[in-house]
Amino acid sequence: QQQPQQQPQQQPQQQPQQQPQQFQNYGTTHFYIQDTMPQNNRYDCIYLYHISRTLKILSIIDFICTFLYIFISWPLVFLCILPMCGYYGAKYYKTNLIMIYIIFNILNILGKIYQVYYGIKYNYVFNIIIGSLSILVSAYIIKLCYNFNDKIKYLSVSNNNILNILRNNWRPYQNVFQTV
Repeated sequence: QQQPQQQPQQQPQQQPQQQPQQFQNYGTTHFYIQDTMPQNNRYDCIYLYHISRTLKILSIIDFICTFLYIFISWPLVFLCILPMCGYYGAKYYKTNLIMIYIIFNILNILGKIYQVYYGIKYNYVFNIIIGSLSILVSAYIIKLCYNFNDKIKYLSVSNNNILNILRNNWRPYQNVFQTV
């Protein structure tokens, strides 16, 4: 009689714990560090990151344009501080600095309204066109600033730790490497 051969029982294989990937680069070892951003707020943080980048670029452009006004009238030198508040507010996710940048853009709109009025009064088409475009751009910047502040307030209510992660130069599409 032939006895059926017993097959050894297969035990479920345990998944090894995932070790950080090592990258060798000219004698220096780099370890891949997992992203620390909570997944439930990741899309909000990516959206906030992109608005922050856009506001930083626009505030630098505003700073350059405002700096050029110094050559027309030097007492306007204090206005250069206001776009830089927008830059640092966007960089460090600070709502109070963004509010100062909103005030700057409201002042900018008022100045451009005067420019358009002056263009209409003396029939300067160039002033009318440039002033009108500047008003639209400043209105768009104000809208971005309000969206930025609302998203920061929403995230700070849900989890204050997220703002600390964002303020520490978090980038959504970049692998983080630690040099050993």
